[in-house]
Amino acid sequence: MSENNNYDIVILSLARNCEHTIEIFFNFLENLTKKGFNVLSIVGENNSEDFTFNKLQKYSESSDLLQLLDTTFIEKFDDRIIRLSKARQYIKDHLHKKNIQSKYICVVDLDEVISSGLTIQSFLDLKKTLDNNSDKLFAVSAKSIPFYYDILNYEDKNNLNLDVIKLQNRKDVISYFERKEKIYNLQKRLTNLDEIVSISSFNGLCLYYFNDFKEGYYYQEQNNNPTPEHLNLNRIISKKTNKNILVSNRI
Repeated sequence: MSENNNYDIVILSLARNCEHTIEIFFNFLENLTKKGFNVLSIVGENNSEDFTFNKLQKYSESSDLLQLLDTTFIEKFDDRIIRLSKARQYIKDHLHKKNIQSKYICVVDLDEVISSGLTIQSFLDLKKTLDNNSDKLFAVSAKSIPFYYDILNYEDKNNLNLDVIKLQNRKDVISYFERKEKIYNLQKRLTNLDEIVSISSFNGLCLYYFNDFKEGYYYQEQNNNPTPEHLNLNRIISKKTNKNILVSNRI
């Protein structure tokens, strides 16, 4: 761990019931350090029913690469989006409270998303893409396979994410045709593209510039329909920086 709280890469994650993939993440952290990067990971664990907590706790006690945070407080909220937003914001706030500085922030899901494709080379490819386009991009996001799955957090200038949550929750017959166009057909179009310039994207891994990342926030008080956490964060960053996220098929 860096004595002055300055890092090359800080990785932020949530973890619940992911004991079968957590070792992949530990290996990834250690391989980054072998490449010469000064790395810190901050993981919020939320009441896992398997051995996820035990593995995280053991690793955090034996390695200064990981700080483990308790995010079980989110269980009192019924809405899944509010739970995720508050948990991610809690981890993000931890950066400020501890005065942690970095050049890059990498947000990674620790579930099956990382079971394939999370390699040092693919990560370095994302970093190179971001650095080569620093005037246009504030982040580079992974492109999930076999299809682009997280439409809730997706938005670009031609596909504004105005009512995807409401649309997903509707059960009437008429809504099928809207879902087909705004969700299923959009997924197909995004899946067939090699690279996508977006306002917001998240498919399990996204690499940000730290100084851009700190401009946004995951959670804000809302009356009824909370905005998905990554969509909220990325919209704010994009508006403030006038930059975008590139979705890359390199990972």
